[in-house]
This record gives sequence, structure tokens and C-alpha cells, in this order.
Amino acid sequence: YRVEDSRIFLQRSAPKCHTCGDYLGRLHVCVFCVTYNCWRLGHAQEHNRTTGHSLGMDEEAMSMSSKL
Repeated sequence: YRVEDSRIFLQRSAPKCHTCGDYLGRLHVCVFCVTYNCWRLGHAQEHNRTTGHSLGMDEEAMSMSSKL
């Protein structure tokens, strides 16, 4: 964080895929474990298959998906 004029600004890094680190691959965030995974390379679908977490939010379209 940084401080300017007695205001504190928190600096966050952009969300990225938990598996490959890509941040442009149409990220989906799992609402069960708050893990970001990319759709483009299939990591969101893989996360669904391996964990059974079937509800995610598409960050780009701001929509919910019940089956990835």
C-alpha cells in the first residue's frame, strides 16, 4: 500500500489463473473456494471436474455459470 495526504491506497495485482498464471484467458472465479481459473485453456472446466465445484462467475461477462 501507499500513503498520500493521509489516505491509504491498497494496491492489488490483477487476478490470474491459479493453474497457468494467465490473466487474459476469460477468468472464472469459483464461488466455493475463490480460485481463479481461465476458460480459454480449460482450467476452469478442469477445476470443476477435479473438485466438483460447479458454480463460477465469469469475470469478463459478469455472469454466473452453474456448469463449467
